Amino acid sequence: LVVEATLVLSRQERERVFTSEIAAEANRLLELRGERQKLSPETVGRRLRNLGLRPHRLTNAGNGLTFDKATVTEIQRLAAMYVEEDLLSETENLPRPQTAENKKVEEVV
Repeated sequence: LVVEATLVLSRQERERVFTSEIAAEANRLLELRGERQKLSPETVGRRLRNLGLRPHRLTNAGNGLTFDKATVTEIQRLAAMYVEEDLLSETENLPRPQTAENKKVEEVV
């Protein structure tokens, strides 16, 4: 699940991602699958380390991954091992909740 969430975020043409964002994506996937379990950013960080991905301090706000070529290649290798192809295609077509970054602000007159 952590690999799947990280893969989804790596495909969004971002330079980096916080572990809290990976946890939020993993929790969104869990919720869409009817699961009640929630992952914390700390748990996600430990699982990333266990998978061979090394989260590091991005800012004072927290730790995460930088999506450099080597990291993205490793994420794709892990996804080939752990994520079923049909799950990936479903994940990419699932609706995304709106965040502050992609919400349109409409002015009411």
